[in-house]
Amino acid sequence: MDAILDRLEELSEWDLRTLNQTVVGMIRSINKRKARAAAAQFNLGDYVSFVGQRGFTVIRIDRINSSTIGGKTQEGQGWRVAPTLLKPSSLKEWKGK
Repeated sequence: MDAILDRLEELSEWDLRTLNQTVVGMIRSINKRKARAAAAQFNLGDYVSFVGQRGFTVIRIDRINSSTIGGKTQEGQGWRVAPTLLKPSSLKEWKGK
């Protein structure tokens, strides 16, 4: 790693900016692959859970996009969540509905 850092010191600002764009692009590509792989384990109608700013939430999946999974809570509140944040829920159907 020290050798890489030493080599970076020799690069021009333009070279560093180009390298940065390349690295950021690679990281985005890795994150997209992870999101696709995580989304592939879910199907429409599945119940999934996640912990957000409002606490523990369970949703029923009604759409699967390339970067988010959408669904609604039992109360009808809509959510779009990154697939990597979701966990399968043991809930099989809404209670009382």
